This record gives sequence, structure tokens and C-alpha cells, in this order.
Amino acid sequence: MWEILLFISLLAGQIGRIQIAPNIAFYSHDVVIFCYLLFHIKKIKITFIKPLILVFGVYLFLRAGTFIGFLYVLRLFLYVSVIFLVLQSKKTQLYWLKWLYCLGIGYAIIGFFQLLLYPNLRNLSYLGWDPPVIFYAF
Repeated sequence: MWEILLFISLLAGQIGRIQIAPNIAFYSHDVVIFCYLLFHIKKIKITFIKPLILVFGVYLFLRAGTFIGFLYVLRLFLYVSVIFLVLQSKKTQLYWLKWLYCLGIGYAIIGFFQLLLYPNLRNLSYLGWDPPVIFYAF
């Protein structure tokens, strides 16, 4: 169940962005990963958590004044923890590869819909986006 929520939230991408302050935002997959770790914290082996907590603690000691930097390190901590949870899970590698394949197909379908609905992105240059560059193969 958690895997389905994670992959759906990953497909949401920028649509799942929740803006808290002008410089602070989090995404739906961050919330899903945080909840996943809360419910599976007992499955995490202590052997790899101690170094992560040590690095996290050193960062807090050195950079206590930067809240945005703290949020980036927290996100990194969550992502690394999920990687280790996936590696320790009882589900097979084929199960996870199937979901990654479905995620790639989902991104491709969303990309084709975007291409059909909004084929020319040149008018986004006034918002600070780079104009599209056409590469020619010689």
C-alpha cells in the first residue's frame, strides 16, 4: 500500500508541491516518505541509523542558524532511510523493479500529454526559463 502511495506521489511531481513560505516548500512524496518511516521505524536496523544520526547531529551543531539548509538535510536523511528500508524489505527486487518500470511508463505518458497540450515552451522564457535549444546531429 505504501509503495503505491509513494509512486503516485512521485508521479505528481510539482503538482504535489505545498508552499509554506516564499522559500520553503515540500512535496507530496516527502510527506509519504515521512509517514512511511514513522510506521516502519521498528524495521530499521541500528547498524546504519547510527551513522546517519551522527551526520545529522553534526550538521545541526554546525549549521543551527539555517532552517532551509536543515530542511534539505532532513529530506536527504529521509531519502537515504527509505533506500535502506527498501533494501531490507522482504519483497523481491523484481517487485521494486516492476514499480520503477510503471513509474517510468507513467512519466512517459504524462510527457506525451504535455507534448500534445503544450508543444511550444518558448513563451516561458519571460518567466526565467531557458529557451529551448535545438541540437543538430552532424
